[in-house]
Amino acid sequence: MDYPAHVAAFQNGAAGFMCNGAWEVPTFNDAELDYDVMPFPNILGSNATQGDNHAFVVPISQSRSPERLDAAIQFISEMLDRSLTWAGGGHIPAWQPTVTSQEYKDLKPQSNYAQVAADIVPNPVAWFGGAGSDLEAEAWAAFQTVFNGAPPERGLRQFKSALQDFLDKPAPVTL
Repeated sequence: MDYPAHVAAFQNGAAGFMCNGAWEVPTFNDAELDYDVMPFPNILGSNATQGDNHAFVVPISQSRSPERLDAAIQFISEMLDRSLTWAGGGHIPAWQPTVTSQEYKDLKPQSNYAQVAADIVPNPVAWFGGAGSDLEAEAWAAFQTVFNGAPPERGLRQFKSALQDFLDKPAPVTL
């Protein structure tokens, strides 16, 4: 299955569970699906979970006025104060006043998996990695064959080959 079919299979009851990102929470809430989201089980001896984030960046500028910097910081502050909206999209807010608020604790299923934030292991720095990356697409393609019945060794060989191809290419950007 491709990504949309994967989501649809879970949503229409053809799949008993799915491993996906929390960004699908609004999809299932909008469909009034009876479901829950839980942390991925510890199967390799650690509660580590893949994760990434979004960040506000204020570039260094010698020519920016203090008022303009204050305005940027005020904007960021106001966005952080609206972290419950971000949480409504399935994401775990980093802003602790939101995470510890009763409104977030009442937000289901989101608050059921908030504890995974302590277990996040960021992706290694690589020009071909990260959420939505070419590496992720290659992993999906390789492991999808296993989900569809191919021997795990075949999926692993396919993924290792794709990874080696990335490693053999010169980086198009400087990290």
